[in-house]
Amino acid sequence: MRAGRRRLIHMSTRSLGIAAALALAAAPGTAAAEQPHATSLSAEGDVTRLALGSLSFHLMVRPARFPRLRVGVGRVGGALPRLFHTLFDPNEGWSVTEQGGAAQAFLHHRARGSTWFAGVYARFDRWEWRRNDAMGADTGAQLFIVPSAGYRWFPSRSGVFVTPWAGLGVSVWNSGAGQVGAHTYDPLRLFPIVAIHVGYEG
Repeated sequence: MRAGRRRLIHMSTRSLGIAAALALAAAPGTAAAEQPHATSLSAEGDVTRLALGSLSFHLMVRPARFPRLRVGVGRVGGALPRLFHTLFDPNEGWSVTEQGGAAQAFLHHRARGSTWFAGVYARFDRWEWRRNDAMGADTGAQLFIVPSAGYRWFPSRSGVFVTPWAGLGVSVWNSGAGQVGAHTYDPLRLFPIVAIHVGYEG
């Protein structure tokens, strides 16, 4: 009789222990508490623009409380490549140089590692417009809102990543048309962007 009671008590205690362990494992936030996300900083640049002699540098942060969110600022500058004018610029015969800055926010599908992302950034550009067939130059300013999407690939655990992405800038404000001699440059209404960023996150 006593042996049966001890066996019953032992089984009940064991069952309660298993149930408690399962409850703790299933409790919200338990895994996160054991392995909390740390704030991550990253620096990156567009290698396609850098190869063409232009500037593209960005500093980003992923907050510990929102590891799927990446926000930051960027700096771009340099002459727009001839291919851009051929494909996207309806103004003919112009050379265009930009100096700009951007504020960015992207949401990642996963909190860590290689993943898809999408977001938007605001890009403010100062333009210089020139022509080969006329003397002088004109300047202007423009603000774009750029919905974007891409993929962030970490080929190893070193923190180095490669990010191909694309966006379409929509002009929401400009300072007016450029004028050089008898020629007028109409500010771009759309500004397509295709880039490959390489950087490091730590």
